[in-house]
Amino acid sequence: MSKQDAIDRINAEIDKDKSNYVKCVGEHLIKNVINDFNCHLFLQEDKTLKGSLDAMRKEAQKVAVSSVGVFTPEEGFKIVCDYYGVCAEEPQKASGKVVSLLDFM
Repeated sequence: MSKQDAIDRINAEIDKDKSNYVKCVGEHLIKNVINDFNCHLFLQEDKTLKGSLDAMRKEAQKVAVSSVGVFTPEEGFKIVCDYYGVCAEEPQKASGKVVSLLDFM
């Protein structure tokens, strides 16, 4: 599983669906979210761009006023990232220092 595999899958979903939503969200994920640490999350069989739309729709229903739910772009993209299981912070990079358990004995 590589970053390129995740990008290829998102691009395939964009090409298949052709809706503006799928294109907008897919391109945002490719440009700003998918990286070497989280690419496996975008390859989950049960997660799709359309599924992220459904997650956003459910959240909009919770905050709807007069049957209209509105999000800022940031809020909407956070819902999409949460749907895929992407956390806001990247894991800390290793310091490069090797420590032996024997050092603690």
